[in-house]
Amino acid sequence: MQLNPTNQKLNATHVDFETFAELIRSEPQKVSANTWVYDLKSTNGGKAIGIASGDDYLVIDLI
Repeated sequence: MQLNPTNQKLNATHVDFETFAELIRSEPQKVSANTWVYDLKSTNGGKAIGIASGDDYLVIDLI
């Protein structure tokens, strides 16, 4: 598999659980023992992904 570089920029933000839960648009995909990836509503109107690992919640807006 070959990965191609892109000019897309990312904006990552740590949020609390309540904020994270409001943005969820999909069922989670488990990527490790305690890490899940979600499709999220973006805070800026675009696409976003979310990563939940333990008590950490990260929203990554794809700008």
